[in-house]
Amino acid sequence: MALGTVYFSFTGDTIKMMIISSRYFFLVVFLLATIVLCTIHVYIKNLQLYTEIEAVAITNIPNNNHINMLPGIVGQTVNPPHYSFGTSNLLPSDLPLNLNFADNTDPLRPGIDVPFYWRITKSASTATIGYLMICLDLVVASQKGANFAPQEDELRIISEGDSRFVNVDVTTISGIERAEQQGLVTMPMLNFIVSGRLLEAADHIYTPNHRGRLFSIFRHPVERMVSMKEYLATAHWERKYNPQLVNMTMEEYIQSTNNPPMNNPVTRQLVNKQAKHIPLVPQDLVVAKEILRTKCLVGLVDHLEESVLRFQLFFGWEAKQRRWNGKEIPYEECKQEYLVNGRNRNPHYEKLEPNSATWKMLLTFHEFDVALYHYAVELFHEQSYLFPSLAHR
Repeated sequence: MALGTVYFSFTGDTIKMMIISSRYFFLVVFLLATIVLCTIHVYIKNLQLYTEIEAVAITNIPNNNHINMLPGIVGQTVNPPHYSFGTSNLLPSDLPLNLNFADNTDPLRPGIDVPFYWRITKSASTATIGYLMICLDLVVASQKGANFAPQEDELRIISEGDSRFVNVDVTTISGIERAEQQGLVTMPMLNFIVSGRLLEAADHIYTPNHRGRLFSIFRHPVERMVSMKEYLATAHWERKYNPQLVNMTMEEYIQSTNNPPMNNPVTRQLVNKQAKHIPLVPQDLVVAKEILRTKCLVGLVDHLEESVLRFQLFFGWEAKQRRWNGKEIPYEECKQEYLVNGRNRNPHYEKLEPNSATWKMLLTFHEFDVALYHYAVELFHEQSYLFPSLAHR
């Protein structure tokens, strides 16, 4: 018998099977062993990489360091969606919004970082701000300080009626410059700032040592525009008041020469293209989405009560029983007044059918803001992992 040759015999028919010579036999065994070892090695490396990614994810969850301070979230274990955390590489490193606003992943620093409520017009801001100021007794810097700003040299907190606010108007450029010069964000009792001027606030009010924590309420752009048209038709105190809007169609409103509306104002604000003649490009939408993903705690008008309660939990703001018009008002009644009944709500504004020609025209007019709004809705649901105590709502 030749070396390396093996015979097998079976009862019945005899089958002779010859295996190749021993040198080929050992070569095949070696190759098979090599393949198996390489497969095991790749599996182990992938497992290690996955473990490292998960460890980074857990470390970067916004609630990792400050979540135990939040009512209703203490001791909870959460599993965040992967795209809702992490610092962005898409935002310019020298962008003031990137430098001076914290990421959602950064630990909350009470008394150092100051929450910034980005006020988007016709998006339940009156109800939201009223709830925070009246029901929670928070100190705010907003437009409310306009009447006191010109006469006073130093920043101070003013108590008027049921609210407390700083004597500065952060909705104007001059007010923002004054807030910067007098160190608004260093005021120890200041709870939050309200303004529609997000980029100006990032550039002048906040610093890397006193960063902003961005939160806002979003509404469908078409609904917001319809509501704004009807508001400006009757709001005689507004600079853009135009009674002629009552008889205008939406098409006429868009094409009017007397203060026509700006398309995609939310996206334009985020990417600093606020002049109407500057066109938006697809990359602008990418940047705007990235700012919301990494910087903004998102709320929705369609989920107003839950949105505002999320803000309250995230920033550790406590509910209080307040005096309102000289009498004690239970917290639940106060919340009902602002978040359920809705202050300054207009239930009679024209509502468009989603498949109507006007609706479709406005979708095109605000195509970037519409896409950004739908992304904000996704983020709102993704960020729910931070608030398990509100899951039943």
